[in-house]
Amino acid sequence: MSNDNQLVTNALNDPTPKERIKFRIGFKNRSKTKAAMLAYVDARYVMDKLDESVGKENWSASYSIIGKVMFCSIEVKWPDGSITTKSDCGMETEVDAEKGQASDAFKRAAVHYGIGRDLYSMKNYWADLDAGGYVDRDWQPIGWDSQAPLDSGGGDSASSTTTRPVSQPPTKEESAAKLVAKADKIAESLPDDDLNAENSPKTGGTVKSDDNVKLNDATPPEDDLVMVKNLRNQAKSQKGAVLYLPDTFTGDKSNYEQTKNYWVGAQFIGKESQKMMNGLVNVTMTRWVAEQKGYKIEDDLPF
Repeated sequence: MSNDNQLVTNALNDPTPKERIKFRIGFKNRSKTKAAMLAYVDARYVMDKLDESVGKENWSASYSIIGKVMFCSIEVKWPDGSITTKSDCGMETEVDAEKGQASDAFKRAAVHYGIGRDLYSMKNYWADLDAGGYVDRDWQPIGWDSQAPLDSGGGDSASSTTTRPVSQPPTKEESAAKLVAKADKIAESLPDDDLNAENSPKTGGTVKSDDNVKLNDATPPEDDLVMVKNLRNQAKSQKGAVLYLPDTFTGDKSNYEQTKNYWVGAQFIGKESQKMMNGLVNVTMTRWVAEQKGYKIEDDLPF
């Protein structure tokens, strides 16, 4: 890599200025009294950073739709004349589906160049929720305006070269009919009552709750929701339990003895899920359940 290219790379990976970071609710504790806040930046910051680091004339963004998913590709021309393109997909927002997907895809693609990647490793900040379950629009952690550097929480640095893999078109696997047949067979043999008992942390016949537990700053409640990535949705029981197999699973998908550890009760699955173009899904679920099953837990993109 030429010296000039390295300078651009370093600029793209600069720590995100605190004054450009915003916060939104990531997930709430069960009692709806506190929320873990996710840090994010808006698309305007990404544009400004590309202009500043690469030059307005040396980058461009293009969009394409595959199925119902919008992808953004950011092309960068480097000082040595080489050109790279990095892509990622976006998620709809509640405000404007199409515009939200475009903005989200743009920011996610920019992460592959290093812009905003330091937000991945920030510590968790917790906010008190009001009676309606909301926080102030311009909420910031206590002392955020100080000159202290961002607390990375011990995660990867902004200069890390590790990125989330770009979603790829689906690969040809088992036929739909064969997969459904296997799913039905497993679902029929699943003892739902046993599954509920196995997956419920009960004390004296009642499910544990964090309602009366005082939360320390950056300490998630026992039953908070986390994002588990790269799972295969194989089957669903009549009572709503879902068989989520890790993408690394190499056993017999139709063998209940081999897959029984990966059934997740409906009460432990969050509402947010993301189906990727490669056929895998990202699912929110209760943290302790995900940890018990050995799933790989990753924080979602901070956007």
